Amino acid sequence: MDRRKGAVIAIDIDRMHALEELKKQLQVILARSSCKNITREEVHELIDEIYEDYGGLR
Repeated sequence: MDRRKGAVIAIDIDRMHALEELKKQLQVILARSSCKNITREEVHELIDEIYEDYGGLR
């Protein structure tokens, strides 16, 4: 409860945990990519391509 704003609904805990796990996994992937001289732009292109494969998720 926030006396100024009233009741505050907690963020979905499962989603928060999923984001934390994703961040850990991405840190490893990006470190490996960096060692192979894969650029940020190339990583972004791959992410966009994968999202398109899944129908442009959000």
